[in-house]
Amino acid sequence: MSEALKVHPKEWDKYAQTEDVYKILVTPELASWILEFRNYHNVTLENYLAKKYAAAMVEGEWYPTKTPIQVRSDGHLIDGQTRLKAVEISDMPRVFYFMFGVPNEAFLGLDIGRKRFVKHAFQIKGIPHAKDMARIVRTIDLIRKRTESARHESMLMKEALEFYATLSPQLLEQSLRDILSIMPNKYCIDKCTLAGLYYCFAEKSPLQARVFFEVWATGSSPRAGAPFLLFQRLGAAVQGNGHSPSHQRLVIVVSAWNQFVLGRKFGLTDLTAALGRAEIPIVKGPYDI
Repeated sequence: MSEALKVHPKEWDKYAQTEDVYKILVTPELASWILEFRNYHNVTLENYLAKKYAAAMVEGEWYPTKTPIQVRSDGHLIDGQTRLKAVEISDMPRVFYFMFGVPNEAFLGLDIGRKRFVKHAFQIKGIPHAKDMARIVRTIDLIRKRTESARHESMLMKEALEFYATLSPQLLEQSLRDILSIMPNKYCIDKCTLAGLYYCFAEKSPLQARVFFEVWATGSSPRAGAPFLLFQRLGAAVQGNGHSPSHQRLVIVVSAWNQFVLGRKFGLTDLTAALGRAEIPIVKGPYDI
């Protein structure tokens, strides 16, 4: 069996460009350096798991694995950060196999050590507010599809990234920022769902989208007369109607927006009708009939 290499941080990037596999002795110092300087855009580190690995190392119950730690051609980790953190915590050097020069997109097909989700793809790609943005993007996708199907729950990472690329990053950021400033109390709907709704409405009319949520937050409407106070009790309104609460909330809010943007009232009768809909309405703009 070949002897493990001792790699200095200054040599790290040279190895990253080789597109080869090496057996390397990872000291606590090297592990700390990699985690601090070569671990950008990775998934969130699970400290509890790192501590569990570290305890196994200290107790002599850690056994070497030939599953390599994946490293991009620019020297940054794709995975393996939990094992390196365990080395740092245990303060004990360990031998690992490293696969260098892995393409940046390779993480989309990885399933090493833990289940990966859309938020992890967003984190690795360096998308700001990755966890929130993943949920916002899924909400937008569901609204555009207009059905109660669960694609937003099973969206593949590659699909999500491709769909994100069709959206406006600026409007996504603004949607989340505005929702947090306008509606600190979520009224039974989480901030990411609200931001996804805001995005879809702002595509039609940015100004009216903000006004819509400001009216919702205050519970009064100076011109459309929409009963937004009812929205604040949506949790009770959507129970027992045969559809999932999350889906029915989207139906109700889009229905209310469609009335609001056309200057019409959204009364209790409209709310009752919306509760029975299986399909999310098409999001309308101020000039739609």
